[in-house]
Amino acid sequence: MENQIQKIIQTSGLQPAQAKPLLDSFGNYFVEAHKLATKGKAIKVTDISQIVEMQQARTIRLQLAKLRVDADKTRVSLKEGYLRGGNAVQAIYNDIRDIIKPEEDRLYEQEKFKENYEAKILAEKDADRIEKLSMYVEDVSMYNLKGMSDEVFAKLLEDQKSAFKARFEAEKKEEEDRLAQIEADRKEQERIRFENEKLRKEAQERERLTAIENEKREKELAKERAEQQKKLDTERKAKEQLEAKLKADKDAQDAKDREARAKADAEQKQKEEEERAKLLAPDKIKLIDLATEIDKIILPAVKSNEAGQVIQATKKMIENITNYLRQESKKL
Repeated sequence: MENQIQKIIQTSGLQPAQAKPLLDSFGNYFVEAHKLATKGKAIKVTDISQIVEMQQARTIRLQLAKLRVDADKTRVSLKEGYLRGGNAVQAIYNDIRDIIKPEEDRLYEQEKFKENYEAKILAEKDADRIEKLSMYVEDVSMYNLKGMSDEVFAKLLEDQKSAFKARFEAEKKEEEDRLAQIEADRKEQERIRFENEKLRKEAQERERLTAIENEKREKELAKERAEQQKKLDTERKAKEQLEAKLKADKDAQDAKDREARAKADAEQKQKEEEERAKLLAPDKIKLIDLATEIDKIILPAVKSNEAGQVIQATKKMIENITNYLRQESKKL
């Protein structure tokens, strides 16, 4: 075991003076850990009757746990005095822990074999109770089945069976009553349907007789309406002929009146045009003379391009003015 510790110390780079306390402190832990682990691995519990083996597993597990705790205390104590040796202390402890912890856990399982087995049996028993009771109870969680004795559970199961059977019989009776009521309702609906069919046929006969009477009365009314319409048509035609004659006479008179007004308007317009032409003739000549005088304007010669552009623009405006005067004079 010391060779393993020495190997860890060598890889950590510690000086011999630093390594000795580690060998002194952890050497016994390595030896004892391997001894207890070897002894513990020899224990194999496979049956609940192995009470001695389970007790031995407990004893060795507790010894391993104490050894691990002591080694951890030593680790804490030694790490406080080392800077570089801290990693070596941790590595040594880890190695000891890796030897102890798996076997400690395995021995705990051996120690608790009976408890785990009994817990499994109880869980299976509880599941069986839940399965049986759920056939008659909607929510089995309202009962503490795990803590219930076999006698109490048997009584509960029997009570729930009886209650379920009673509910089943009650529901069966209710369903039978419901079906009986449906049949009674069906017969009543059939009676009502037969009665309604009878009333429908009677109503159809009344409607047939009423239709015959209405047809007879409608023919009489139609004859009366035809005679009345013939009389109204004769009066309407006479009225229309009179209105047509009056309209023709009125249209003829209106035509004569329009012709007379048109002739008078034409004569008046011609007279007004003649008078207007007399008034406008001197002004027309004046406008033409003004355009002629403007055409006689001589624009000065200039040298610069800027002034030349102004002269050209002025010439264009003069032409527009004279053209405007001549065009407007024609309208007078």
